[in-house]
Amino acid sequence: MDEIKGQALGCLNMSEEEFETMEVGTFMLKLFFANKQREDDKKFIGDVIRRQTLWLVNVQLSEQSQLKKPEQLWQYAWEVQEGKPAKEITLQDQQQMIKELRETAMKHLNGR
Repeated sequence: MDEIKGQALGCLNMSEEEFETMEVGTFMLKLFFANKQREDDKKFIGDVIRRQTLWLVNVQLSEQSQLKKPEQLWQYAWEVQEGKPAKEITLQDQQQMIKELRETAMKHLNGR
């Protein structure tokens, strides 16, 4: 529980009161979107670095040898995996996941 509270207070900039009154499902959504934002930032920075590197490489090559797309220089893991179709999560799936999270949290809280 201390690790979860640490994430809430440190990584998500939540107050102690906000964390203690928030429902588990709401906390998990907030955590999910905070992680998504970090992932988006990582992709953006990676793309900037790759484009700058491509420019530095192309300056040294003849015009016909230059790379046209940054992906020709190297591909990131998320680009290779993006070609696979993602499993769609239905509203019923989401509700079941939240129910299981609540049950797990309650077991954890009652066990201490």
